[in-house]
Amino acid sequence: MTRATLILLALTAGLGQCQYGCEFSFKSREAHAAEANLIDLRETICERWETRGESSPDEAVGDSGELGRCQVTPASARLAGWEGKNSDLLGPGSRKANREAALLILQRCWIVKGARTARSVARCYNGTGRRADRYAKSVLVIYAEYRREEAWKLAKQLTAER
Repeated sequence: MTRATLILLALTAGLGQCQYGCEFSFKSREAHAAEANLIDLRETICERWETRGESSPDEAVGDSGELGRCQVTPASARLAGWEGKNSDLLGPGSRKANREAALLILQRCWIVKGARTARSVARCYNGTGRRADRYAKSVLVIYAEYRREEAWKLAKQLTAER
């Protein structure tokens, strides 16, 4: 395969790839792609959008009671099935719990609420109304940039292995 072919494959096939070593299961290809997309969306929300500019993102508290790096409200996390304590979402050492709760919320948006696009899932994550629409548009710009960066990393990795 030529280098150009490898890059093209990385840019197309790599976009929906499962990042965390998916093994064979009864999940459909679409379910694996959705899982990977939700993980990418969580990365965008938690690492690039919600607490941008904060000196201590794990200790950030939002105007509406959102906690931590992913700005999760405890009520939304519980509704999505998260069972931890509120204090688990805030402060040093809260990153893992905050990210787990955020992914549960995104999965709930996908499964229960029927959000099927990155924009509709991001909107659902934020709430409803015009504010959520603006939020989703802003997150999508960064999400597209993140996906391009990940595809280029994969392309570089594939060409380096040759």
